[in-house]
Amino acid sequence: MRKLPKQARARDTLEIIFEATTQLLERDGRVGLSTNAIAERAGISIGTLYHYFPSKEAILVATARREMAAHRAAVTRALTDSSTEGHAEPERHVLRALLGASDKRTKARRIATETLIAQDLSHEIAQPVRRQRSCSRQTANEYWAEPGPFHRQPFLS
Repeated sequence: MRKLPKQARARDTLEIIFEATTQLLERDGRVGLSTNAIAERAGISIGTLYHYFPSKEAILVATARREMAAHRAAVTRALTDSSTEGHAEPERHVLRALLGASDKRTKARRIATETLIAQDLSHEIAQPVRRQRSCSRQTANEYWAEPGPFHRQPFLS
């Protein structure tokens, strides 16, 4: 992304660009996607589009990053909810949140993620997984370290 929006109107324009991109990807796939088509669908000038993004690929990479951020937010909310609301099965609550965040616009998300990989940015996909795995290990080891009638050694290393 060339420029981060500072004003509400500029943030709205960016959202419109993302929405137009996603709609075009869902309808026509990558073949039907161009910066001109995105600008037309968004109802903005091509100059405005290029003000924020240098290319179609940059829009797709930003779309993939946006989707990953939405998934992280959904899982974080579910983790917070399950710890504060005392869900009987917090794992299911988190999994439902993740699946709920993933069940829409699958074609657009797949194409955007493929672009992220093609641009040699696959480490961005793996990073949240590594962070979650680290958090899960820490939580599991803390759980098993607590004294209790069924105290065991940590099983994750």
